[in-house]
Amino acid sequence: MNFTKLGVLCLIGVACSVPAKAQQFDPYAYVKAQVTFHYFDADRPNGEKKREDLATALEGRAGFMFNPFVGAEVRAGVGVDSAELSNGQVGCHDKANIPFYAGAYGRAQIPLSNSTVTPYALGGITHMRFRLSDTCGVLPLVE
Repeated sequence: MNFTKLGVLCLIGVACSVPAKAQQFDPYAYVKAQVTFHYFDADRPNGEKKREDLATALEGRAGFMFNPFVGAEVRAGVGVDSAELSNGQVGCHDKANIPFYAGAYGRAQIPLSNSTVTPYALGGITHMRFRLSDTCGVLPLVE
């Protein structure tokens, strides 16, 4: 048995077991909204690496906690602005935005006693639509 399988089995065991002295847990649903900032690391033709701001998005998420350790969550967002990226040509730039994205995730968390902070991890899948266009007409619209 490799370490990955052992780790997953341990996580499942911890998530499914609740100590006998634990307080009663009532499963609950939640809905939240947030603003997210997206970026990517660009490789320039001269070998330079540069972090580029991509876009800002408004994101909504909804989830359900089955027990204190395991839950499920869906997220969806729409871009609220676009970024202008330098493409190295004088007077030209690329325009990038995110029309929408959506994802579904499993959530594992470790509630800390007497704390307002709860560390958690998400694992799942995301579909993102990304749009890139060139103001000089050199590049076609990419989606």
